[in-house]
Amino acid sequence: MSYKAGEILAETQVKLVTGFSDSNVGRGTKWIWLNSGNSDHYAVLRKGIHTEAFLTVTQKERNYRTIIEILQRVKDDLTDRYDNLLDYVEDIITRLDRYRKLADTTATLRDANITGGDEVKEIWIHDALAWIKVEIYLDWTEDENVTFAE
Repeated sequence: MSYKAGEILAETQVKLVTGFSDSNVGRGTKWIWLNSGNSDHYAVLRKGIHTEAFLTVTQKERNYRTIIEILQRVKDDLTDRYDNLLDYVEDIITRLDRYRKLADTTATLRDANITGGDEVKEIWIHDALAWIKVEIYLDWTEDENVTFAE
């Protein structure tokens, strides 16, 4: 498996959360969606840090972090939008807690879990509050058998 394959598994699980779909969940630089009008909320997955270590002479452990940004458009009533954002965050965490292997069928993903997140942040555009967002951290581990070439 690769990081990309694991991120796609995580993306699939997020799309299965009520309120999320192909039209408002994406990977990488999907921030261009924010003013597309597709939705008033989005989830964008992107790569975070990773570490690697050999467990045995031929078995390697890779630890990855996928950052999931959940964004909510702000209009007149900030309170309702804030509550909506918190509900989306909780729904995504609940879904990912239920799928600790992200529905991996290759048997290489050992474990995936939400390990934290950050505070609610504001995104201002032209001196007006436009979005609020939260990042949550999905840390996952995979095993790889290494075949040496020399």
